[in-house]
Amino acid sequence: PTLAQPGGVLVFATSGFRGGGVTGELLALDLKSAGVVGLVTDGMVRDKTALAQIGLNVVAAGVIPTNGARRFHITGWGQSVTLLGPEGGTVRIAPGDLVLMDADGVLIIPNDVAARVLEMAEELARKEDILKSNTTMQSAKVRAKARAERMSHMVWLRHPEVSR
Repeated sequence: PTLAQPGGVLVFATSGFRGGGVTGELLALDLKSAGVVGLVTDGMVRDKTALAQIGLNVVAAGVIPTNGARRFHITGWGQSVTLLGPEGGTVRIAPGDLVLMDADGVLIIPNDVAARVLEMAEELARKEDILKSNTTMQSAKVRAKARAERMSHMVWLRHPEVSR
């Protein structure tokens, strides 16, 4: 079986390996041609400029000129992984989770709450569209209040074992 699935995002957990890139231009070309749309890793990558030109979305811990091939080995696939997250935390990513990524970073949405998150995101987009369309028709005070309240519909969706 192949790890590369059309429309998929590969997540490589490296357990802190920094001895070389887990991907570079050639592997990225193969992944892109297989229909993979992104790669997320806590490891390093090579060929930053070429990766950008290929159009494969890549978020990595950093860039290194050294090839990582033969310096690491795959120990598993198709299973949950844990990567470092913001503010010293960790993020667990399971097969089937929704992975959203852009130039600002990565957002992981667990599959079991994806529908609820989508509802909240659509409501937020609706409120922000209104704010964007009324830039000159409202006072600064009214706009500030609307910006502050635009996320009032959001709720915490945390796993029961995670405390706030």
